[in-house]
Amino acid sequence: MTQVLNDKELFDYLVGALGLDKKPDLIANPKLMKEVKQMIYRHRKTFLSPNSKLTGSTSLVEMEIEVPPGTRPVHSASRQLHPDLLADLKSQVEDWVAMGVVQTN
Repeated sequence: MTQVLNDKELFDYLVGALGLDKKPDLIANPKLMKEVKQMIYRHRKTFLSPNSKLTGSTSLVEMEIEVPPGTRPVHSASRQLHPDLLADLKSQVEDWVAMGVVQTN
């Protein structure tokens, strides 16, 4: 099982992955560099962690999808997946159920 990064480790990973310390505009403006790093730290949980199976999460935005009244789900014929892809999909869905991302009906 992979180790979950703590807040500082995740922040350090993000700074490195985004190459902030190599950006000429940020290097030339220490105040801006500090502000960008503070913003990254504040919103660090919205980014994908290198050892996470989930994307980040945020409460900054709410989304609602409106559909016309009487709209019904679109149904189409299912196609079989390659056995390797099917096994991977089943594993991913099991992980999502265990993490509470999706639920069975």
